[in-house]
Amino acid sequence: MHDEKINRKKLKFIGYISFLLGFSQAVLAYIISSYINKATGSENVGLFYFISYILVLIVLFEFHKIIKIFGKSNTFFASLGIQTLSLIFLSAMAPGNLTLIFLVLYIFFGSLALVCLDIILESFSTDHKSGRIRGLHLMILDTGFILGPFLSTQLLEKYDFQAAFFVALLLNLIVLIIALSKLRGVNHEFKGSLNVDDIFKKIIRRKNVLRIYYISFVLEFFYAIMIIYSPIYLKSLGISWEQIGLIFTVMLIPFIIL
Repeated sequence: MHDEKINRKKLKFIGYISFLLGFSQAVLAYIISSYINKATGSENVGLFYFISYILVLIVLFEFHKIIKIFGKSNTFFASLGIQTLSLIFLSAMAPGNLTLIFLVLYIFFGSLALVCLDIILESFSTDHKSGRIRGLHLMILDTGFILGPFLSTQLLEKYDFQAAFFVALLLNLIVLIIALSKLRGVNHEFKGSLNVDDIFKKIIRRKNVLRIYYISFVLEFFYAIMIIYSPIYLKSLGISWEQIGLIFTVMLIPFIIL
């Protein structure tokens, strides 16, 4: 539940944050699997992602309770802050078993930060314009995603993983500074009383909504497979990081156009 009132100034700043956060996430999104491969010496990296996102899923089921206690902006600041802290260690340490712990923290709190930003966005929009507002938000986020793979692969070609983590760290710090200056006090609480069982029952009764969830799951599964294994596969073919970055950048352009 939220007040039906658009705050265009806040939406503008959320747009800046979305772009930079998308850029920061994309700098690492397509190279994390290769980093895990280097840290563990194994190409079986799927289990690492499975564990990380299972933890995210468990917390999301109870995420409304966290926001009720701390508020939306405070939850966003905390998630982004811990993610930024994990990047400090990742940018300073060579790949190894210990850095995988910080990588789990990065993925976990990065996912929570994106969800929380989406919730904050909803607080400043109205239902009859939410589609246009959220569509613009996703376009801005994906614009940031286009730049990330190209930059990170250039860094890997010339330096190493720590350089990519350091750039992501700088971007996260900028996002955190903007968010702290412009989104403080956005501590609306969820006023609904639905629990997880009630939500599932409502979804099951509405067949079209249920079908949307089916389609979303299949799409996200496809994206996960491609993001995790495409870089590893292309590197095994002898393709350079510079070429891989160009491939991914061109691949992501339709997300903005469509």
